Amino acid sequence: MPHDNKYADVPLRIRSWGVIICVFAAAISHPYAMYLFSLWVSFQALTELARLFSFDATYWRMAIPLLQGILFVSCPTYPTYMVGAGALVGVSLILSLCLRQVPLGLPLSLLIVLVAYPHLTFLRMEPQGVLWVIFLVVTTELNDIFQYLTGKRFGKRKILPKVSPNKTVEGFAGGLLLTPLLSMGLGRLLGLPTALPTLALVGLALSFFGFWGDVSFSYLKRRAGVKDTSSLIPGHGGLLDRIDSLLYNCIWFYLWIR
Repeated sequence: MPHDNKYADVPLRIRSWGVIICVFAAAISHPYAMYLFSLWVSFQALTELARLFSFDATYWRMAIPLLQGILFVSCPTYPTYMVGAGALVGVSLILSLCLRQVPLGLPLSLLIVLVAYPHLTFLRMEPQGVLWVIFLVVTTELNDIFQYLTGKRFGKRKILPKVSPNKTVEGFAGGLLLTPLLSMGLGRLLGLPTALPTLALVGLALSFFGFWGDVSFSYLKRRAGVKDTSSLIPGHGGLLDRIDSLLYNCIWFYLWIR
């Protein structure tokens, strides 16, 4: 196979990135837009998680975002929302393990959509929240690109061949080396009140935990026997294929900001 074919999907990925950027800009433009975006993420993520965990999401993907919307309105602060979300996850776990009333994959799915990703929404509500969200998402996503491109160009040694065959030691190292530089540059460009050494360490952590968020979903896909969580985004796969690296990053980063 010609060497250039390794990059055959790059133009399609770039076109999709244009759409992704427009959707992201609209989502962070206003707090209410961020809330609605979070509900859509839950709807789509449950649709894709149902495929990974083999359960019927017909009703869950409608009911859970509705309950999440009620939580956002009735529990608007981070601590109260997390108590309510944790209660929903706990009830689903009890129903699954003890009463066998819900599929076992549902509690983990709720942990992802009700607890993990909503940290992005609460980050948007913090002082300078728009800038912090932009910093987090751009740094995490560009780290993915750094790992992808350096892995394509230099990758020879597989890092986790049984879980994610396309990931290489060289790609992982490329992200760790380049993302701190990006973090410092982007932090200064956005005018964030953080020292350069701290930004470098944050970039290193975003690269590291972003990799493991990606790997976590790679494991679930491998276990389910699918390549992508869906075909929602041409060249990228599903929504979770695009935001998997944010799974852990959005949690620790938000708590660090607080």
